[in-house]
Amino acid sequence: MELRPGRVITTKLRKTPTDAPPHPFVHLIFYDSVSEEAIISHLTLSISPPNFMQRLLHQGYDLAPTALPSTRSIFGRCWRIHPSHTEEHIGALWDYPGHLGNLSSSLSLAQPHPQATVALYKGSTDPIYLAVGELFRTTRTVCALRDGLEGLGLLLIPKMYEPS
Repeated sequence: MELRPGRVITTKLRKTPTDAPPHPFVHLIFYDSVSEEAIISHLTLSISPPNFMQRLLHQGYDLAPTALPSTRSIFGRCWRIHPSHTEEHIGALWDYPGHLGNLSSSLSLAQPHPQATVALYKGSTDPIYLAVGELFRTTRTVCALRDGLEGLGLLLIPKMYEPS
């Protein structure tokens, strides 16, 4: 997903993307036919990119800031990130190479990590985002990054993805 005018390319239209309908604020390519219908229904109801992302988060989706499909894995592990002693969901960590991003910068990309992808649903000036950014830049393994996140007092709760 890119937050720019583009097309909504479903799994059926990936071979002929020019047949996909245009969209005023999102360019979306589906790789998973199971979640297509639900995500498209949220997109149809959305009035802006932030509204669309908040709808997805509210429905239990996580938004990974990785642009290249080759770095994603449907078999990877994911952990939801929570501050200690609260149920607030502030981000997610995946165990495949990728970037650190947040919602306020439209999931903009930073330097890639060799083993992890992290999305934080906080602004780039938030103290948690800054501390996680430092860990993201200085750790080289997903285990070291997880240990560092827990050292910041964050809880990592495993997330099992299931078809919608």
